[in-house]
This record gives sequence, C-alpha cells and structure tokens, in this order.
Amino acid sequence: MKKLRVIIVDAGNRGDRYAGLMYNTPDKYEIVGMADPIEAVRTSFRENYGLEEACCFSTWEDILEKPR
Repeated sequence: MKKLRVIIVDAGNRGDRYAGLMYNTPDKYEIVGMADPIEAVRTSFRENYGLEEACCFSTWEDILEKPR
C-alpha cells in the first residue's frame, strides 16, 4: 500500500490525536504539514512531529498557496 502524505488542519485536541496515530504508523502515513491559527499550537506540533517551520501555517488557505 502506498504511504499517504497528510496535512493536519486544526491541530487542537482532535487533530493532535489523529496526528499521533498517524505518526506512530510511519509505514502508512507521513505528516508533511499542518495549519492552526494559534502560534503555540503550531510550535508544539512542529516540535512533536518533527516538521520544518516552512510546513506549518496559520490558515488552511496558506497551505493552498504552496506548490504540492
């Protein structure tokens, strides 16, 4: 099965739980980005899941402006 590349939109409680499940099954999922309006949530998520700052956005609209 092909690994799914995932972007988490709204990394609050539910988004963080889903991200944790996906992060713990790296053979099936790869978290490649996230969006959340709260800077502290973005920072925590980025550190917990090893994302680069360039992959973390404050809105989902910002994600759509980037090339795939």
